[in-house]
Amino acid sequence: MLLADLHGALDKTPWPVLEKRYDYYAKTIPLMFESIGGDIKNFEIIKGSDFQLGCDYMFDLLKMSTFVSVNDCKRAASEVVKFGDNPKLS
Repeated sequence: MLLADLHGALDKTPWPVLEKRYDYYAKTIPLMFESIGGDIKNFEIIKGSDFQLGCDYMFDLLKMSTFVSVNDCKRAASEVVKFGDNPKLS
């Protein structure tokens, strides 16, 4: 299971809280699966930043950005603007 720690910052989780939030979910989610009878023997939690900050991922992200037009970005941003008066770029 991927725990998207950096994505939390994009959803307005304060940066100092990200690691604590990751730790909480990393401990809680396996217990939830166990509580409903799930077998967590092969259950693995992967921290998003462990691969999102890697060279391959960053290369793919930059490559992907070359396929997105300014028009596409404006259209996507118009959806974000609906969430407040002064939305952040992220």
